[in-house]
Amino acid sequence: ARIGRNPKTGEEVPILPRRVLTFRPSHLMKERVAAGNKR
Repeated sequence: ARIGRNPKTGEEVPILPRRVLTFRPSHLMKERVAAGNKR
């Protein structure tokens, strides 16, 4: 397992080598970024 970091909280998160969760940042990232920029 690698150690990753949660960008929001800054906490270290173990990244387990499994293929169950596929992270696609496309629309979710854009929504978060857009919401963040509106402040």
